[in-house]
Amino acid sequence: MENSKQTRRPGWLPNLFDLVIIAIVIVCGVVFLWLTGAIGGGGGGGEAPETGSASGSHNLRYTIELTQMYGDTAQLIREGDVIVDGVRKYEMGTVVSVDVADSTTYSHDMESGTYRQVTVPGYQTATVVLESECTESATEIMVDGGYLIRCGVSVQVRGPGYAGTGTIVSIERGSQG
Repeated sequence: MENSKQTRRPGWLPNLFDLVIIAIVIVCGVVFLWLTGAIGGGGGGGEAPETGSASGSHNLRYTIELTQMYGDTAQLIREGDVIVDGVRKYEMGTVVSVDVADSTTYSHDMESGTYRQVTVPGYQTATVVLESECTESATEIMVDGGYLIRCGVSVQVRGPGYAGTGTIVSIERGSQG
């Protein structure tokens, strides 16, 4: 009872570890806001970049080759179908034409030591020409649905009653409007 005045200690004092954790959380929050475009006009938001070399909106035709479609699935693709990206659900364009052929692959012939192109039974390849309005910048082409077009890129697509995986094989720019 000699010490009637008790010194009151605060309940929580930050130590070095707490300060490091707080700094990491703040940095992560700022980076997230910058990447989403909320501050500083940073990285993304999924919008086309605002560059001075953008040539506006115009028609674009590009060809995708959907390989190894099972059975007669490729026969379901019709002109006028709207094709959607199977991952992010971006609209990729409207089917202009479709060409269906037997799926082929290369196989090593052990007897002759050469590679031969052989038909894969039960599978088909569909070469699909799509058309869409697009916005073009100095470094990229983006269709109005938000999908970024580049030759050689693997695509997963869906249409009414079918889906497939393939590659963008060519891009044909239309007249600029």
